[in-house]
Amino acid sequence: KENPMELFQIWLNLPAKNKMVDPEYKMLWHDEIIKEQLKDDNGHVVNCVWYCGNLNDNRHLSAKPPKNSWAFDVENEVVIGTIELAENAHWCLPSSDLGDELKRCVYFFEGDEIQLESSSEQVSLNQHQMFQLDASKQINIINKGQACRLLILQGKAIGEPVAHHGPFVMNTQKELQQAFSDYQRTQFGGWPFDRHDVVHD
Repeated sequence: KENPMELFQIWLNLPAKNKMVDPEYKMLWHDEIIKEQLKDDNGHVVNCVWYCGNLNDNRHLSAKPPKNSWAFDVENEVVIGTIELAENAHWCLPSSDLGDELKRCVYFFEGDEIQLESSSEQVSLNQHQMFQLDASKQINIINKGQACRLLILQGKAIGEPVAHHGPFVMNTQKELQQAFSDYQRTQFGGWPFDRHDVVHD
């Protein structure tokens, strides 16, 4: 039978001091992911899923990211989450004290139309549009059609130069050349397993 998959591939940069740390990964299992069901003033359901951080309550978080990740330090306010709004529902995206230091955007990936309202402006988005938000302002998100879903991304800017090519993200062109050289020479140490489709316990 058909087996569709929905995938967002999200990359977080690292500060220069962490670029060459030992690799580390963590699995985030389904039962560890923070899920919240809220209701707006009119009783419409809003479902929030927080993979990293939490805009509703920073004391209630999913598993801690790897220790060298930019997301590990809660003061960087890294948030990755999805919001599902029932028909005609609305949800308030709170402001942050970091203001201009914080990059925040919303990607509208399922639904008809949403409206973003702050104290000073109002913007409508159609499906598959992304909008960068002013994190110093409280934003009201209003669903204008059938149930819709949004991807919320935010984090404090690292504030360092970025050099990138292909899969490599470094801080200088010289570091990029070294990364390509390392890969061509060793494939980053080679594949240590006896099969290509390893499944970990």
